[in-house]
Amino acid sequence: MSTLVPFAHAFAMERAIRTFLAVKGVPTIPCNEFSGRNEAHQQAPTTFLLNEASGMFERMVLPDLIRFPSFHAVEIKTQGYAPFMWRKHRTTGFQRRHYRHYRKYEAESARAVEIAFVHLVEDEIRGGTLDAIESAKTDDLNPRPGHSDVFYDYL
Repeated sequence: MSTLVPFAHAFAMERAIRTFLAVKGVPTIPCNEFSGRNEAHQQAPTTFLLNEASGMFERMVLPDLIRFPSFHAVEIKTQGYAPFMWRKHRTTGFQRRHYRHYRKYEAESARAVEIAFVHLVEDEIRGGTLDAIESAKTDDLNPRPGHSDVFYDYL
């Protein structure tokens, strides 16, 4: 079984979480509406940010949802299951590039980014703010050279 899920499933989870938050009285702004991402155009929502060192603009991946009016962000990572890495640790995670961008979002906005790890086989949603889950980060797990993910112990 793959940890990857079809984009349609990932979008369905984003819609479900957005609906759940709305029912709880937390309106959200979906970032994909700004970037044109939809089920036919399968790219992460992005914005441009000036790299002060190079003077060039670069793309920055945005979290999936912005909670309104607080502007805290929610990133939803839908995965098939939480695999065992090196047969020792059950883990979850996402791309290191996205991790850097979410930290940049926090720095620029002074607002937290919350990560919701959705695991379909386990039928669970786990996570928290990047700061709250930082202690579970296990960067020592590199199953192949050049691997660019950030891993967390299954929270």
